[in-house]
Amino acid sequence: MKILKYFFILLFVTSVAYSQNVKITDYKVPVSNARKLLLSGFHNWSQTGDSVTTNEFRLDGTYTQFYSSLPFAWNLDINAFTSGKFADTVRVGYNLATDVRKYFANTTGFFGFAALNSNYLRKRTDSIEDRPSASVIGGLGYGRFLDATPMFKAIRIDQELRRSGITTKYMPKKTMIRIAEIIDKEDEFRDRFKDISEAKLIEAIMKEVVNSGVSKSKDLSAFGYFRVRQVITGTNQFAINRFYGGDVRVGVGYEFLTRNKLLKTPPATLNLLGRYSYPIDLRQQINVSAAANTPLDSMGFKLFEGQGSVDYSFTLTNNIQFVTGYTANFRRVSDFRDISVADQTAFAGFRFYLENYISLALTGSYDKPHGERKRLASNVSLIYTIF
Repeated sequence: MKILKYFFILLFVTSVAYSQNVKITDYKVPVSNARKLLLSGFHNWSQTGDSVTTNEFRLDGTYTQFYSSLPFAWNLDINAFTSGKFADTVRVGYNLATDVRKYFANTTGFFGFAALNSNYLRKRTDSIEDRPSASVIGGLGYGRFLDATPMFKAIRIDQELRRSGITTKYMPKKTMIRIAEIIDKEDEFRDRFKDISEAKLIEAIMKEVVNSGVSKSKDLSAFGYFRVRQVITGTNQFAINRFYGGDVRVGVGYEFLTRNKLLKTPPATLNLLGRYSYPIDLRQQINVSAAANTPLDSMGFKLFEGQGSVDYSFTLTNNIQFVTGYTANFRRVSDFRDISVADQTAFAGFRFYLENYISLALTGSYDKPHGERKRLASNVSLIYTIF
């Protein structure tokens, strides 16, 4: 308990000891758009004497897109992968999650939502090849989840210009919000200006800096241009996303396609979902999510299934990031006797910036499936950020 106490004291101290004129959570502009495409993979190989004891690999491609406006929001997450052991079965599969939210008013209040989840792992069971499974859920919710990355980048630009002596003091809050709005229109600049979009984007940002009155001259130097570009493109540093806010949802879900035709379609379920993210400061981010469901049949409110997770990241330097997290999947049956089972996973590791768009991740994990022995593992992955 003492460790937890000191940890939360550290979070409080670091979050209040911020001297600039604006915080990440001051970004109230509801129109927000972000996307990212990553490739990562690893290869494990070992040999004892003349015998190869381990020779396995995994390659992942991950695409995420997020959009939020006053009345409407949606997100898409896709992970496709292939893995296996050489000279043995190679597996391929994917996980897909997408949802759409329509707000009843131009606020952070109530909304209706619909979501689709699908996953697939190619293998054979009883001579029948598995197919993609798919489920839908719809219902009502409350709250709003925002991508605050544009404000995060605006604050980093403010820091870099001040540290480099290009500006004499931190920029006003209104200027910072305008810069964040410009950064949020990066895709719009790309569509309009094509191959010179980056130059036009930075030019618009530098104009706001000059108009704020904190620069030493009316025209920012090439050094200032370079500093702004570093933050925008993630040159020589991590391009890190920041989110804040959360929502709670209640809905009815239904799995309309099982992973193979031998499995019957399960009954519809009543679902409760929640998520929350908060950028503690420029270097720290915490994310929490939870979900639970119960079937809408005779086992309703007797059988519960769910999942909860929490993850935390701390950017030690512009080139080194610490990440840790915990996930638990549980199942509880309350009928003639109470039975509760849970699978738990914890991980921690470091991510190192190597070169533009390339990073290295070193991660250790602890798995404790219910009724099985605990498992400890380590992993080394190379990650390539396409955009």
